[in-house]
Amino acid sequence: MMNDMWFDMGNEGGAAELAKAEFLKTSTIPEPVRDALEEEGWVFGATVLHIQKCPCCDAQGVDPSEPPVASAEIAALERILDGDLDALASEIEDMQSIF
Repeated sequence: MMNDMWFDMGNEGGAAELAKAEFLKTSTIPEPVRDALEEEGWVFGATVLHIQKCPCCDAQGVDPSEPPVASAEIAALERILDGDLDALASEIEDMQSIF
């Protein structure tokens, strides 16, 4: 899914690859990229791991107001873990197994 979002911006090749490289280097979504992705239906929390909505939600009838893991808990973990995406991914996976 993360690979697809770079190309949802409407960029082919170079621009999408540069945006992806910047993300991989900094672990954050650059504002212009975030804005372009939001226009395509992507909504994120503070990190790319906190996907609140993607373009397939509407197509598949998924209600993004009822995420499998509570958005408020993920937002709290994003603040606590301060950019540690590995720890965040592990915590989200643990939460998903509980809920």
